[in-house]
Amino acid sequence: MQANPFADMKLTGKKLLLFFNSYEVPDNHNFYFHQKYSNILQVLPINFGLVAPFFLLGLLGMLYAWRTSTVFLFFTQVTYIASVIIFYVFSRYRMPVLPLICLSAGYGFFMLQKQFRMGQWEKLAASFVILVLGFMLVHQQIIKPFDFSHSYTDEGVAYEIKDDEQGALAAYVQALEIDPKYLRALDRLGKLQMQRKDYNEARTTYSKILEIAPDSVEAKYQLMWLEKKGL
Repeated sequence: MQANPFADMKLTGKKLLLFFNSYEVPDNHNFYFHQKYSNILQVLPINFGLVAPFFLLGLLGMLYAWRTSTVFLFFTQVTYIASVIIFYVFSRYRMPVLPLICLSAGYGFFMLQKQFRMGQWEKLAASFVILVLGFMLVHQQIIKPFDFSHSYTDEGVAYEIKDDEQGALAAYVQALEIDPKYLRALDRLGKLQMQRKDYNEARTTYSKILEIAPDSVEAKYQLMWLEKKGL
């Protein structure tokens, strides 16, 4: 931070934009992967990309009005957002404050309604400008979307736990179709092939692991074992 304050400010700004972005940044689970298997997630009419612009409008409205009744809500949200931005911005870290964000979004919506009802056209026009800019802000691409290689590998592990080797095999293959050099998927696939006694396929998998990670002890051991057994 002290060595390059401008780079740190740039990174902090990027994380701030990412917090308000419509994209659900995955950590251990990918929302968009689970969406493929959930009819409820597929048909939900409201997402963060719709709520966030109204939230920004509501937050600015609270700041402008500066009422005692909204000060606590304002500072609670700002403090939480700052605490996330200091570290990592993932959708699951954004989730705990969503109820408060929805309250602020509702404040922004009813502020628009009040301005229209009272004929405050200049304020209404300004609010619509903020809303449009907010929509543009939250829907811009900040980072490249994560692929599903990690998620398919997790799915393969889940299939293995259920003793469904065929399902696990298919999941690992799908992961490697997305990222052929994903070592975790290759490692799980190699172990499963050894377990199934698909030795030729296992040899190919472990040879590929060595191409990517020449120091892999596991790959070297398995290839030596296959050679020793003449398999």
